[in-house]
Amino acid sequence: MPKTIDVFDKEYREACFYSWYSAGCPRGIIKAIPEDSTGRKPTVVTLQRWSRDDGWKERAEAMDAELSVKVDKDIIERKKQDYLQLSETGRGLITGAVEYLKKEGFDSASAAVRAIGLGADMVAKYSRAAEMIESVVDKTDNQITKEIMRLLGKNATEDEELIEAEEEPKDEDADSDTEENDNE
Repeated sequence: MPKTIDVFDKEYREACFYSWYSAGCPRGIIKAIPEDSTGRKPTVVTLQRWSRDDGWKERAEAMDAELSVKVDKDIIERKKQDYLQLSETGRGLITGAVEYLKKEGFDSASAAVRAIGLGADMVAKYSRAAEMIESVVDKTDNQITKEIMRLLGKNATEDEELIEAEEEPKDEDADSDTEENDNE
């Protein structure tokens, strides 16, 4: 098969990939492709070859996966910030209620006392939730798996040893040496 001469440079090929990806990876690939600096567009066959040779589908899947991870992290961070803000609101309730009690005394303080209790509950609940989110975000998949096993009451090291034992390749010479030593 004769070698195809490509009149488009690598930068333009990359621009075509990003245009196609930005357009949502359409099947009608030509619609998403811009003209080059001379006003030309590659043919559908050329674009299909570039897509195949440059791994456009695989690159798009990898970029989608990376985007998904980033979105997940952003959502987790926003949730953590929400919890921290609620915790601060609880601290504010406590502070306001304590100030009220200092000024007014205990005779008419039932609302202040309730506010202290509510504030303390909020601080405890939302501070703990924010800390938990932070600790999970910083852990590796292996650490998370071990924590899940611990919470389920299973010994993660025993399971890992079993998995490792199953994965180790058998050394047939070592087995035959052991058998010979046992027979002696």
